[in-house]
Amino acid sequence: MTHTAVIGTQNVPVEVTSFNALREGWNALLPTAITPYPFQSIGWAESWYRVFGADAEPLLLAVRDDAGVLIGIAPLVLRQTALGRTIQLMGGADVTDYLDIIAPEHQLHRVWTAVTGYLLSIRARWDAIDLHCVPQWSPSHAAVAEMLAETTHVRIVQEEVCPVVRLGGPFEAYLRALPKKERHEIKRKARNFERDAPTGTLRLLTRREDALGALPDFFRLHRLSAPDKERFLTPEIEQFFHEMTGAMADAGWLRLYFLDIGGEPVAAIYTFAADGRLLVYNSGFDPAFARISVGMVLTGMVIEDAANSGLTLCDFLRGNETYKYRFGAFDTPIWRVVASDDRASIAQAVAETEARLRMFADDRDLTDEERGREERP
Repeated sequence: MTHTAVIGTQNVPVEVTSFNALREGWNALLPTAITPYPFQSIGWAESWYRVFGADAEPLLLAVRDDAGVLIGIAPLVLRQTALGRTIQLMGGADVTDYLDIIAPEHQLHRVWTAVTGYLLSIRARWDAIDLHCVPQWSPSHAAVAEMLAETTHVRIVQEEVCPVVRLGGPFEAYLRALPKKERHEIKRKARNFERDAPTGTLRLLTRREDALGALPDFFRLHRLSAPDKERFLTPEIEQFFHEMTGAMADAGWLRLYFLDIGGEPVAAIYTFAADGRLLVYNSGFDPAFARISVGMVLTGMVIEDAANSGLTLCDFLRGNETYKYRFGAFDTPIWRVVASDDRASIAQAVAETEARLRMFADDRDLTDEERGREERP
């Protein structure tokens, strides 16, 4: 089905399409997008939809210019939420840290104009639009809010923070740029680990078969590291990891790090490398080795590998855990856009988001001892 949006004097077709029909164009468009990360890939979207999409109707919208060239993709779903029948970006805020449409920056406004035009043409089918985890660098949150404000009520609210570390050079240069206390602690923990665990080694997995084979070890360490991580790792989440790990490895993004002692894994960090940025997606460690700070040591090793590989940023993604700031991270916000004719439902959604953000801010002020753990990478 094709809808035509009128932008100025031009007609811009918006096509409702499928994964298979979009695959080649999606893969070609992603590297040019303003948010060109694995979370925006077709492999991620398909993995998410297979695992979590049973209650979601897909709305894969392809936007083309007047010559028929693909200029944008809006991977959306229609599902029932507390806001009613809700349009969301495909990917799910529970497992996806950045959500955005796939479009180059210079085409973003045009693509959103076409997409919102289509959504307004099917206005009877939805009650709300709820866009989570829109990154700070993307104009999407402001653009879509401005376009929808003419026809419905809209609010933009900060949802969380993603702490980010600047690299931009060899590891030693990164260390020199840190405050003295943090630099000293990173070096001290590394020296103590070398002394107390002389058989300790770093292991990096990037190939599909290696990474899939190592997932049971990753799950075990993830569960051991904290009660909330154990609760997070449901059978559905495990299935999602199995689904997307192969796709991420095949695309060349996956970097799964393990720290081994005597050949046994004691800490793990699951990351992606894309567009000059290391995305630290998830982690786990064995508390039996907390005394020698295996999680913090592995984090330092991962940052060292990223810096020496030429990556310019280490992005710890969502969450303001204290350990991230010990590596020199600074906060970058992510945004939520909520639109609905129901002012009360918007107010409730915004209040819940703001309360959650305050909770994160309060949690950052706690010491590790008050949280009941020695370290939390």
